[in-house]
Amino acid sequence: MNLTTDPWIPVIGADGRQRSVSLQHLFASAHELRDLSVKPHEKIALLRLLICITQAALDGPKNYDAWESCREAIQPAVKRYLDKWAASFELFGDGLRFLQ
Repeated sequence: MNLTTDPWIPVIGADGRQRSVSLQHLFASAHELRDLSVKPHEKIALLRLLICITQAALDGPKNYDAWESCREAIQPAVKRYLDKWAASFELFGDGLRFLQ
């Protein structure tokens, strides 16, 4: 299972229906999602992961002004980042595995 491409994040779509999405899908279609569909402590952990991915993909941002103006750059930067590091987001199998 690869966290970048396999659906595992429970979300509520704009239509109000719950489904699971991958990291790639979450960032690519964030404007179509209403919320994460998880318990509060899980939401904190997921938001921390999403913020870390965003900051790593943007290599910063360097300061508050850069953070305020980076919205349009997030989706393409995160896609490049997740594509580059996809092997490191693998949970099982030989080779690199996520946080192991």
